[in-house]
Amino acid sequence: MADSLRDQLLKAGLVSTSKKTTKNRPDRREGPDQPRRRGGKGRATQTPARTDEELDLARAYALRAKSEAAERRREKAEAERQARLRRERKQEL
Repeated sequence: MADSLRDQLLKAGLVSTSKKTTKNRPDRREGPDQPRRRGGKGRATQTPARTDEELDLARAYALRAKSEAAERRREKAEAERQARLRRERKQEL
């Protein structure tokens, strides 16, 4: 069990030891007849499109956070009210 997952996959023959250096893409080098692309947003800055499930999950988390924050505010207000009442009773004595 001391073997890493990668070692286990290598032993099973599911993964090769050599890395693939080329992919099935055309050469991206720019020739003299192609305009150079500069600036703009790269892939690293673009966010992937969200699915409906992800939106629903995000909305659920937001609603939960909002309700928890409201509950904390209510508890704090109640604690402040109780402290104020105690101070008032103490002053009356």
